Amino acid sequence: METLIFESHHPSSEKYYSLLTQMMDVKWKTANIKDIEKYFSLGEQCLAVLPYAIEEWKINDKNAGLKFELPPSIPCRDTLPGRYMSFGKYDDARRITRQCFKIGISTKREASDRLKMINDCEYAIQQALLYIRYNPGILQRTLRSKLTYVDKESLNWVLRYSKQIVKTKSGSTNALFCR
Repeated sequence: METLIFESHHPSSEKYYSLLTQMMDVKWKTANIKDIEKYFSLGEQCLAVLPYAIEEWKINDKNAGLKFELPPSIPCRDTLPGRYMSFGKYDDARRITRQCFKIGISTKREASDRLKMINDCEYAIQQALLYIRYNPGILQRTLRSKLTYVDKESLNWVLRYSKQIVKTKSGSTNALFCR
């Protein structure tokens, strides 16, 4: 999906767009640990400058006679928590989610739903890693059948995105190992 960025000529929004562009330039398929740390740092910086950029956008819209609306896509709100989660940084994901609510880029309901998802995924990864540690090479479908007490959607998210689990193709499924 292509993201359209409309730039403003104010210091805070220019800083936000510069950081956002650098953040979006990180290629996850080929990223090394340095790239990943850079992404996290840029995301944190984006979030820090965003309230000031929003104030500029509100003033610009008011001066132009427009009603202010947040951009539909805000990567430091929409993707940063999930990236943290994929590396097992659940406390950081919760912190970012709370910060997004605090600065007004998430509703209370959105933040609450996100926090529940983070907590459910953290429980799912804990259970999955525990089971995999004692059963290295367990097939993905077998793990799913053993962890029926874990929220299915959360377990699916963990098995798809977690960097804490190594997947090796085994027939039509994957053999799972702890990283």
